[in-house]
Amino acid sequence: MLEFFLSVLETEDERNKFTTLYTYYESTMYNVAFSILRDRYLAEDAVHDALLKIINYIPDISDIKCHKTRALIVIIIKSTAIDIYRKRDKQYTNEKTELPEEADTSELPLDHIIADESFNELKIKLNKLSKEYLDIIMLKHLYELSNNEISDVLCISGDAVRQRLSRAKKAIRKIIEEENK
Repeated sequence: MLEFFLSVLETEDERNKFTTLYTYYESTMYNVAFSILRDRYLAEDAVHDALLKIINYIPDISDIKCHKTRALIVIIIKSTAIDIYRKRDKQYTNEKTELPEEADTSELPLDHIIADESFNELKIKLNKLSKEYLDIIMLKHLYELSNNEISDVLCISGDAVRQRLSRAKKAIRKIIEEENK
């Protein structure tokens, strides 16, 4: 299966980078997908779908073992797994059901990204945001992705990206205002 992904990449450097990324993050991606989907085969499908999305970011990734790379991969795999979950849910039931609790919420990608003590206050405020808003803020301001790129990563429309960004900024302002009172 890895050969298929490698055939999409143009240069040998990109192929080597992708192979290293795949071997380094394969179990992490599978575990994140399985924690959401609770099905081995669907988790494998989610990993493969996420790898197709990750291929687009291979030229931009400079350090495979960097916390920023890990955060990007976790966000992509979560988005992909949730999308598969929703599609499966629509196929089997007409009722609206809740997503399962994620297995490990104590270690957010943001914890790996913000290591400098001068950002502790910002980190505390951002961790008060919902996961949905936190992911979109990270993609926009940390990875500097365009709204269209965020739309592709999260599998949502461009309008939904703009709306979530707006709501996330309002939520941050509200948190700051409440703490300054």
